Amino acid sequence: KDEYFRVSNGNLVHDEYVPFTDCLLGCKRTIKTIDGKERTIEIPELTSDNTRYTFDDVGMWGKPYTVFIKHELPSKLTKKQKDLLKELNETITND
Repeated sequence: KDEYFRVSNGNLVHDEYVPFTDCLLGCKRTIKTIDGKERTIEIPELTSDNTRYTFDDVGMWGKPYTVFIKHELPSKLTKKQKDLLKELNETITND
């Protein structure tokens, strides 16, 4: 067992928890690979929860390594944060 990696259906998997604001705005994240190295992934703006990145060259058992992007929500919001989110919500269009 490992706190960073897990196995799902015989595939090596990592869940990368990213603040939802970074998923909205875009960011870069450094992830570990099973061989002890690191890779940087670029998360584009408006990245959906459970977006999958697959690396064919660093998996195990001849299967790819998969990283899932998981939206991380704050545990509480300040009044200012709520007001900013309400303001943002009024300007969003879902074309």
